[in-house]
Amino acid sequence: QSTVSSVVAGIGEGGDVTIQAENINLLNGGSTGTAGIGTGSAGNVNLEATTTNSISGQNPVNGSPSGLLASVVSLPGITSQGDGGNILLRANSIDLQDRAFIGSIVTSVPGSPITMGNSGDIVIVTNDLSVQDGSQIRSSSGGSGNAGNIVVAANNNVIVTGADDDENIRSGLFSTVEFGAQGSGGDI
Repeated sequence: QSTVSSVVAGIGEGGDVTIQAENINLLNGGSTGTAGIGTGSAGNVNLEATTTNSISGQNPVNGSPSGLLASVVSLPGITSQGDGGNILLRANSIDLQDRAFIGSIVTSVPGSPITMGNSGDIVIVTNDLSVQDGSQIRSSSGGSGNAGNIVVAANNNVIVTGADDDENIRSGLFSTVEFGAQGSGGDI
C-alpha cells in the first residue's frame, strides 16, 4: 500500500501533509494522512489539484480503501488526547469512487481507553464533487469530544449516489458522534 503520512507517537503535535499538483490520484488503496497516538493533535491534510483529484479503489491485498485520514487513536494501554486534523481538498473536479474515504476521526481501538479530543473540519472546494459506490466523507468522534463540520463549496454539481455492493456501505457525507461517545455532531 502506498502512502504519504505524518505520524506522532508519544508527546507532540503532528506535522501537516500538503500536496499540490495538476492532478492528484489516490488509487487501489493509496492514501495520505496524519495521525496522533499519545498526547498531541494530528496534523492537517491539504490536497490542491489545479485540474482533477480522483480517489478510488481498495488495496487488492487487505481491502483498505484509498483516501485521506487525519486521526487521533487510543490503543490498548495508551490513552490518546488531541484533536483530529483538518482536511482541505481543492480541485476543479473531485471524484470519489469504489469505497474511497476522507475522514477526520478521533477513536479508540476496542479494549483501549477513551480518546479525548475533537475531530477536525473537512472543507472541499470544487466545481464538481462526485461521491459514489460506497465512498464517504466523514468527521467522527468516537471518544470524548465533538465531531467536526463538513463544508462543500461546489460551483456546479454535487452528486452523492450508490453503495458498495459487497459490504452494503452507503455513499455519503457524515458528521457523527459514535454510539457510547460523548460530544456533539458537527454541521454539514
